[in-house]
Amino acid sequence: MITERYDFVIIGGGPNGLGIAAYLSKSGYKVCICEERLQLGGGAENAEPIPGFRIDPHATYLYGAAAPIFEQLELWKFGFRMRYFATLSGAITSDGKAIIAGRFNREGTYESIKKYSPRDAEFLRIMQDTFKPYAKDFLRSIFWTPPYPPGQYDYDELPWFRFLKEKVPGALSLFPTEYMELSTYEILAPATYIPPLPPIEMVDPEETGMGFMVPLLVVRATQKCYTYGGSHRFASAMAREFCSLGGIILDNAEVEKIIVEGKKAVGVKLKDGRKIFAKVVASSLPAPITFEKLSQIPESAKEESQILNDWKWDKWSFFTLHFTSKSTPKLKPGRENPLSFMTIIGFSNLEDVMDFFRKLKEGKPEIRGGHFTCQSMFDDTLSRDGKVVSFLQVCFPYCDYKKEEIERELLKLCEEYFEFSQDEIASEGPKEIEMRLTSMVRGSIKHGDYTPTQMGYFRPTENSSSSATPVEGLYLCGASTYPGGLIIGGPGYIAANRVCDDLGVKKWWKPPDFILKFLKNYGDK
Repeated sequence: MITERYDFVIIGGGPNGLGIAAYLSKSGYKVCICEERLQLGGGAENAEPIPGFRIDPHATYLYGAAAPIFEQLELWKFGFRMRYFATLSGAITSDGKAIIAGRFNREGTYESIKKYSPRDAEFLRIMQDTFKPYAKDFLRSIFWTPPYPPGQYDYDELPWFRFLKEKVPGALSLFPTEYMELSTYEILAPATYIPPLPPIEMVDPEETGMGFMVPLLVVRATQKCYTYGGSHRFASAMAREFCSLGGIILDNAEVEKIIVEGKKAVGVKLKDGRKIFAKVVASSLPAPITFEKLSQIPESAKEESQILNDWKWDKWSFFTLHFTSKSTPKLKPGRENPLSFMTIIGFSNLEDVMDFFRKLKEGKPEIRGGHFTCQSMFDDTLSRDGKVVSFLQVCFPYCDYKKEEIERELLKLCEEYFEFSQDEIASEGPKEIEMRLTSMVRGSIKHGDYTPTQMGYFRPTENSSSSATPVEGLYLCGASTYPGGLIIGGPGYIAANRVCDDLGVKKWWKPPDFILKFLKNYGDK
């Protein structure tokens, strides 16, 4: 039987697994990634379902544009390029209302919202002006900083609050702490002129105690961008960086078991029988799947294993229709609005959106609205014959469905808003997501639902918060840990910091000053 030894073995070669692997390799350690698929990148991938027609079958929007990994890992040296857009988002309702939004199109955003609500337009202008110089550091104080135990610190002690208090004191009046306990619906209800889809498609809008997600998702959404050449260029740049540092990648290498000796994880056994031993095992798989793979459960982890049996997967997933056309889709007369990077179509108002999500939670699929992107407007690499590549993505439950019927309904929705001559099509629903990316159980793009008991310090559980688990030598670095899913790289970055802290490894990178200040003042609390 073949055995190999490394300092670290990483389970899963998605963005988070690649991230922690690159940080540890650059620290001088011998690191191996075990990836069950032939292509690295997890949800950050490209595919060519029809020759000459390239798509991002899963993730397109890069929400982690503020991540420190882009600077610290110098991914531009390995072909990674970001693209930003003046008009980032737009929305057109079924009754003809239309707005646009974008941090690089400040006046256009203000004027489009002012038509329906001068108060909200002014609020957004103040918010943009307030956050613009500090958005990156604000996001880093949350999404790339470990969570802290509730009740152990007052709000004004936490890094993100201290950062706002010192740099952006006016922001505290925009988002009172009382918002934390509300649902996203309760916060967004006053803005009923346009359906606010992006802030709530990641979070159950009726889930109380999730109000804190609204400003975070809104600010983060303003920073999102696009990976030129397709989302896999992000993953491939990290893989090249990792290999240049001496890292080893094993593809087609499904981990069957995590080898536990006594109370310590000491390596992994692959499905083909190979064993790989290491000082530390870091898993980017969801926490429940990680614990299912333990060869034995130490006494210290039995309670954790029981808790994870009740893990809640995402309430809904996505269904995405990709298609080519001979020319760029144009909005139909009466629906005039500058075509943005992402345009929400189909809904009439917030109550319409709420009714849609209530049906989703009941497992009832309904094609009512979603978000549309014409990728070829921003990326000329996706088609070889000059055709235009676009997609429409809608929230969709994990249920039985006939792809052809859903494809027809999605095309019909597109045709209500756009003029285009559709050619080839490709699609993916929750079941295809689960089959292709097995870590996304029931199509769970976030590796688990966002609820008060599965967010913050409790993601995935209180005992496994901040990456370390009750199993010695076993760490979690995937989207089931804080801060969660989407391509942000936060879980991998936080795990890399935690591993180095636990092992006493000197970091070659420097955390932000506001984090160092917090650790100096409160690290022993």
